[in-house]
Amino acid sequence: MTIISDSDERRSDRQAGRVTQALAFSLTHDVLQEVVAIALVTPRDKHRIDLKTLHEALRSSLQQVKWPVLITYMDDLPKKNNKVLRIKLGERLNIPEITDDAPYLARHWTGVCPPPDTDLKVPIASAPCEVDCGAVMGVIRSALPKDFQSHVRVHEGNTEAFLAPKATAKHVEPLDPDWAGHMKRFISLSVHNYMVPNKVHLLAEPLPRDPNGDVDEEALQDILDKLEEESMGKLGGSTEGRVLQAFASILACSATDIKPTADFFDLGGDSLRAGKLMSALRNDFNVNLPISLIFSQGTPKALSAHIDDLLKSAPSADQMESNTEGCAKTNSSTNPFLMLLQLFPLVVLYPMRRAFQWTIFILALSYTQGWVTNMSVPGRLLNLAVSIMFAQVAVRAVAPFIGIATKWLIIGRYREGLYPMWGLYHTRWWIVQKTVSICGKGFFNTNESTKRLYLRMMGARIGKGVKVNGTSLGEWDLLDIRDGATLGKCTCRPFAAEGNTSMYLGRIVIGENVSVGVASIIAPGSYVPADTCIGLNSSSWEQQDADESYRDLTASRAPKPHWAMSIFFTTPIMLVAWFLALTPWLGGLVGMVLNQPMDNNSPLRDILNWFTQPERVGYHYLALVLRTMFSPYILFGFTIFIKAILDACFGKMGPNPVEGRGNVTTWRGALMNSLMPGSRLHDLTAMFGQHYEATSVAVRMLGGKIGKRVYWPGTGPGIGDYHLLDIGDDVVFGSRSRLITSDGNGSEKIIIRDRAMIADRVTLLPGVEVGHKTVMGSGALTRRGGHYADGGTYVGSKGGDAVCLSSGSDMSEKKEKRQSQIHRVASDATLIETREAPSKKVPNVSDHPVMARDSDSEHTIVNHDEASPFGRAFYFKLAPYRVMGPFAIFCYSTFITVFTAFFWNVPSITAIQLVDRITREFVPSYGTAKDALVLYGMVTIAISILTTLHAIFALGIVIAAKWMLLGRRTPGNYDWDKSPYCQRWQLFLNIEKIRRNCYRGHGILGLLTGTEWIVLYFRALGATIGKDCCLFANGNPSLMFTEPDLITLGDRVTVDDASVVAHINTRGKFDLNRLQIDDRSVLRTGSRLLSGAMMMKDSCLLEHTLIMGGDVVEEGCTMQGWPAERYYGKRINQGTGQQEGETSDSDGLRSDAETITG
Repeated sequence: MTIISDSDERRSDRQAGRVTQALAFSLTHDVLQEVVAIALVTPRDKHRIDLKTLHEALRSSLQQVKWPVLITYMDDLPKKNNKVLRIKLGERLNIPEITDDAPYLARHWTGVCPPPDTDLKVPIASAPCEVDCGAVMGVIRSALPKDFQSHVRVHEGNTEAFLAPKATAKHVEPLDPDWAGHMKRFISLSVHNYMVPNKVHLLAEPLPRDPNGDVDEEALQDILDKLEEESMGKLGGSTEGRVLQAFASILACSATDIKPTADFFDLGGDSLRAGKLMSALRNDFNVNLPISLIFSQGTPKALSAHIDDLLKSAPSADQMESNTEGCAKTNSSTNPFLMLLQLFPLVVLYPMRRAFQWTIFILALSYTQGWVTNMSVPGRLLNLAVSIMFAQVAVRAVAPFIGIATKWLIIGRYREGLYPMWGLYHTRWWIVQKTVSICGKGFFNTNESTKRLYLRMMGARIGKGVKVNGTSLGEWDLLDIRDGATLGKCTCRPFAAEGNTSMYLGRIVIGENVSVGVASIIAPGSYVPADTCIGLNSSSWEQQDADESYRDLTASRAPKPHWAMSIFFTTPIMLVAWFLALTPWLGGLVGMVLNQPMDNNSPLRDILNWFTQPERVGYHYLALVLRTMFSPYILFGFTIFIKAILDACFGKMGPNPVEGRGNVTTWRGALMNSLMPGSRLHDLTAMFGQHYEATSVAVRMLGGKIGKRVYWPGTGPGIGDYHLLDIGDDVVFGSRSRLITSDGNGSEKIIIRDRAMIADRVTLLPGVEVGHKTVMGSGALTRRGGHYADGGTYVGSKGGDAVCLSSGSDMSEKKEKRQSQIHRVASDATLIETREAPSKKVPNVSDHPVMARDSDSEHTIVNHDEASPFGRAFYFKLAPYRVMGPFAIFCYSTFITVFTAFFWNVPSITAIQLVDRITREFVPSYGTAKDALVLYGMVTIAISILTTLHAIFALGIVIAAKWMLLGRRTPGNYDWDKSPYCQRWQLFLNIEKIRRNCYRGHGILGLLTGTEWIVLYFRALGATIGKDCCLFANGNPSLMFTEPDLITLGDRVTVDDASVVAHINTRGKFDLNRLQIDDRSVLRTGSRLLSGAMMMKDSCLLEHTLIMGGDVVEEGCTMQGWPAERYYGKRINQGTGQQEGETSDSDGLRSDAETITG
């Protein structure tokens, strides 16, 4: 909420003394929960300003979302101890909940200020403002020609004036249309502004009268309706008129009141209503209108011209038909036998892997009992460490072959086609996917050669010199990646979700020397021709944007250090770092090996009994805790130490091109990336909470230039070279963004100016400069060396660059220094929209915690306006709740991290203890080999039971924490400096580690994707999910639902690795909105549904698709692109390998692959 003060442009009002005091306060709203209202103190002898006058004054200095929606006029402001009281003001005034449909007059109230020091429980007398129709008519008569008469009425909460010729007048010329505007301005000089008629109707005929001579209101309304119908009929005859009608419908006003050159947002529109407007226009004209158009061409005139151009080249009727796909046959996700089978990876497979590792460890440790090293404490510590490492090596060597064998035994070769989910083929696919995920690649993940070997063993056709580092792959028999292809941290899966809960498998062919950039997606069924270069943040659906210049724009193309320097310098340093990181763990294990194991006839039984003694188990847990707590700090400290030595010897590193770069410079950059990659930095900052100052301090120590109050994301950002970052104050980062500072062309600095916003999935390339208050929206991709203007708004990518929604040119004219003194009372002043109005001399908003301004008083101003909502709450403590400090966050973050590691280690240790107790009491010794088999079987059973119980308990903890901390979420604004929601949510996200950081990084839910079990979990968190929905269908989700309460899914909705997030954080403005996905809709991998968007029945988002907030995907529509556009082609068999002479297995599909096309 904000205090509204005088501006230079409104200096006449100030001189006239129309407002002497102002106080912003909160008001309840039926959808947004809370909006801004304002109390104004106005002299009795002055005309009161209304909302329109106030909004006009605020237009260029305050975002529209923060404009007051209601005014209360008072004779003074409530005070206590000479301090203005804002607390409970809306409640004390007894103003009812307001809605977007509230009439204009109902937004103006009067109140009588109570005496000073009145208790807060005492209500304040108030009432809606009323219009003195007689006074307004008197003003009109004083200016109206003698042959005309007037009438004023209040109809449905709006004031209307009628100007008509008198019945006695003969041959009177009608009034000029400009009379309506002139009359409004004339009336505003004589009465309170809220009494000025909203509409002035110019009638050609006399006013209708009843038998008593009074104006006949019913007959008058009939005349108006007829005129409105005629006007709408005229409008319906042209494109511009129909656009005006759509504007009027969305904005709840008359089409005749909208000028063709008026901007949608200037008329009171917002991002959510913008989506509804574009949806209405799409339905009306049956053309593809991206929502981004409203930001750049937001007037009826511009939109109608664009629509006319589209209609000239509109697709044919056949192309416009729905292109839905899916199987006719369906299966139930709630089949009890199926649900039982779907617990196999969680309950059986993972415990088997875990038990195998523990069995190998016990065997190896028992074998070392005959070594000479067993006679001393250091020797026994070495034996223990070597046994643990040997067990890890054994699992990494054996497990991948189990995965490979499972794939060939259960599913054989994958075959192209459509298959109903939860059928026989899909279930076989699901079992293989989970088994391979649990087994992992092991030593096949060592380098590119071993990765290629693994892919070939899984059935893929892989050419020579193929690079797939960090690429998500699967369904290997359907992959054909040819010589020299480079896939850089992208997604290349022949799997896709389809309509009516179907699974689509399509062959992918990647031609010779193809390059696919970071974060791009190759859709199933794709054929990428030889020498094609798909850029970053793109997809195979957008091959028309491919360009050879993209080949060098990835970090993988950066020069590599000389092999000799890697072997003789990097390897020893990494070994030292590894050993130092292990020292806390080794220190904790010392107590375990103080005593030598007893030497009996069964070494394995002896070691089992020795290891499971309570004091040794205690030392094991101590070692675990020490390693979790201190290893990240030791690694970080060692990295800083090495950096300092290298800086002292060779000087600090800076930007440099590839040409002329020395071997030492290349080696130093690679060494720092090896010592402290983003994942290790994340392990460190997780102890302090990822969002806070500790992350800034760490990056500064690594060489980056980081400003104050930077809000870091919970995941990411991916940072190339720390020393090439220059980040300003109050910058806000979204999750999964990438800051690429080095590529095949060289290394350049990335500059992000103050108050910029780097949203989720943004990729910044070397040499980029992001301007002051610039918003790089979701999925934005910059061009190398690009400059993005101050105040601009960019989103997504088209042709290798971000799509500009607002150029920021309006920010080039700096606002003059404001002379008036203004003050902050609450958080609504923090709401920053992504769109700025033209610069004017206007009132300002600051963050000083004084809640009102007296025009005659002077104050010392402390301006915190440049801080983000997070900065105001966390650093300036300008929040209405207790904000936890860094130490409190450090305490709970560290505790939860350590507790999670301890929690998931308990099942294994307890299982070993139980097995030792059982074997000693009930199981005779059969010799080492048989004892090992018995041990493995019993440990598997024990770990299975205990781990499953822990999983159930962990999910219970998360569900209970959600309801205790957050309750049921509702739409609204929850800025850091307004609501404790964000603080509580961060605590909840920390607690969620207990279900995420387990099962080899897959988490509990990662082993239940695509099943009814995960649906039950999200329902327990408050989600509304229909029957037979498939969530995170491809099995590798990168992001789960973050606000399940606000998500509504219909029946048979299929969500792949898509982002369905109900919050939006724009420059620190944190809002929650509902998301709705109707029956049989599909969200494929890499698609994103922004907060407030909606998908109708049978709609589909293809790979790399963004639906912006408020947008509506119409029934049966398929969308693609970031931001999205209508896609009219086929969704399946998109350029299959058959184009290159490949054969298809589709003829051999089983009956359950029967398809239906819409």
